[in-house]
Amino acid sequence: MVIRSGTDRMPSVKFSGEPNVKRFGIRVSIDEDSTWRAPHLLGDGWESFRWYDTRSERDRVFEDMSHPLENYRRGDVPRQALERIER
Repeated sequence: MVIRSGTDRMPSVKFSGEPNVKRFGIRVSIDEDSTWRAPHLLGDGWESFRWYDTRSERDRVFEDMSHPLENYRRGDVPRQALERIER
């Protein structure tokens, strides 16, 4: 099962009608050894994309996302793979 937000793939539109495709993104996926890859959870193919207008905005969010996740039980080690991408 692949879960994606409805806005991940949809470009915003300027008032002139021209599509404003955001070029700078972050690909979020799950580490190879994560138990979240189980078929009854997220599965092998899960990934999500977040898109930004500028490289600097993307890089700032990337750094924020690179910090360890805080809202987990003591002893859990949640892992996600982050990758800077451009289109």
